[in-house]
Parts: sequence; structure tokens; C-alpha cells
Amino acid sequence: MLDYLDQWASFIGLVGAIFSFLGFAVAIVAAYRAQKARDAAEEARAATVNVIDLVDLQRAIALIQRLKLLLRERKWEVSIELYQPLRQMLNDIQGRYSSLPTEQEIAIQEAIVQIRAIEDQVAKSIRDSRGLEPAIEAEEILNEIQTLLETIASGSYFTERAGEQ
Repeated sequence: MLDYLDQWASFIGLVGAIFSFLGFAVAIVAAYRAQKARDAAEEARAATVNVIDLVDLQRAIALIQRLKLLLRERKWEVSIELYQPLRQMLNDIQGRYSSLPTEQEIAIQEAIVQIRAIEDQVAKSIRDSRGLEPAIEAEEILNEIQTLLETIASGSYFTERAGEQ
């Protein structure tokens, strides 16, 4: 009878070892799948951030286009409302792109200052009820800022940025 119990105990031990091994294998597969899911989620997050950043850049570029049109049409009162949001967008862009080359960071900071100067000039012209002769210069400055933003929005920057993450 002891021999029978010994065999039965060995059988149960063997079955337990098999289940332990299977459990360990399932745990390894689950850990592998979890890692793959985490990697996929990180890639999706990075892609989403890039899309959001690109949309913000495109919005700033569109706002510059609108300001240039308003300058050409001499609609100072309408344009005065758009300079502060543009400065805020540029500040946001500068803050979000920590990996921008130094020269682009400096250019964005200078662009913010230039936008403020244009805004002050337009506000003074509105107060003084006179035409704004330096509108051509303001349009040239806006064109330079737009070119800067278009450079940042280029696909090569986003490709490099996605590769870092």
C-alpha cells in the first residue's frame, strides 16, 4: 500500500511540476506581450505628440498668414487681436521643443520680440489714427517667422524627434 501511495505522490509531484513549468511559461509569454504592448503604446504616444505639435505649428503659420493679409488690407483693429495669441503660440512652441537647435530657439525668442514690436506699432497707429507706413517691414518680419516655423514643421525634425523617444 505504501508503494501505491509513493507512486501516487510521485505522480502528483510530477503533475505539479508540469503545471508549475506551464505557469512559468505562461508568465514569460505574458511579460513578453506586456512589453510589446508598452512599446506599441509608447510609439503611439510619440506619434500623437508629433501630430499635435505639427497641428500647433500649422495653426501658428496660418495665424501669420492671416496677419499678413490684414496688414496688406490695413485692417489694424482686427489684426491687433491676433498678436498676443501668436506670441503665446510661439512661447508654447519654444517650450515644447526642448531639442530645437540653439539658433532656432534664439530665432523663436527674437520672433516673439518682433511680434510684440509690430503689435506696439499697430496699436500706436490705431491710437494716433494714422496709416502704418512700416507695414511692408512688418510683413517681411512675419515672412521670416513663418519660414522659421515651416522649417521646424518639416518632416525631418519630427523623424529625428520620434527616433529619440
